Amino acid sequence: MERIVIDASVATKWFVPERNGDRALRLRELYLDGALELMAPTLIYYEVANALRFHPYHRLSEAELLKAITALKNMQFAVEPVIKTWFKAFEISIINDISIYDSIYLATSLSFGTKLITSDKEMFRRLSSSMRDNVSLLEELDF
Repeated sequence: MERIVIDASVATKWFVPERNGDRALRLRELYLDGALELMAPTLIYYEVANALRFHPYHRLSEAELLKAITALKNMQFAVEPVIKTWFKAFEISIINDISIYDSIYLATSLSFGTKLITSDKEMFRRLSSSMRDNVSLLEELDF
């Protein structure tokens, strides 16, 4: 079974309509059907909650926010990064001049020998060509 790491830019699309939301929902469907293994660092809970709380187009109530995070947590695909993953995240952040928030997702994917799927074009653009080989943009996925 294929395993991938997703970031908050993908998971947020599960809860509010956004561009390429259909692709994000397809990843979730494949995971729920057991056809794909999803992973993410535990940071995903906080980032999705923040993205939903401050979404520029959709105002979610406290109850809706709690429902979204409960659904995300119930999927049980988040992993707590180990020290080696944190070290790799720091290295990625420094070399590529990206945030620790972004680099921990990429470090997690490298730790598990899989790709990161993101919608964050700005982060992707900043990556070195060798790092880009480990990342796919959601909009370019072909199902």
